[in-house]
Amino acid sequence: RRVEAVLHRVSVSSKKMEDCYDDGYLRIDFSELTSFKNNEKLNITPNEYKLLMILRNNAGNIVTRQILLEKLWDCDGNYIDDHTLTVNINRLRAKIEDGGHTYIKTVRGIGYIWTGEKA
Repeated sequence: RRVEAVLHRVSVSSKKMEDCYDDGYLRIDFSELTSFKNNEKLNITPNEYKLLMILRNNAGNIVTRQILLEKLWDCDGNYIDDHTLTVNINRLRAKIEDGGHTYIKTVRGIGYIWTGEKA
């Protein structure tokens, strides 16, 4: 029983880590859908949260535009096209980044990569 309890706590705490991103400047809680930049609340749309989660969960790896388009096309038939993806990425960057913090880098002709770093 003790082993099961420890394993449960470990899985709960690791899930909490996956649900949040916090580098001291940008804080995102994916389970609560709240986000703050420099302690200011951000207004992020549901699609932008989906984008953030996909990119952040694949940090350091290129996520192709095709994969993003497939993940953002939901079961309700909400279709995101290539141009809309670019617009969403640009809006998201404007909300979370500034001159000193760059989180999403473009890999020209392929997709995007979450770097989560200071510029």
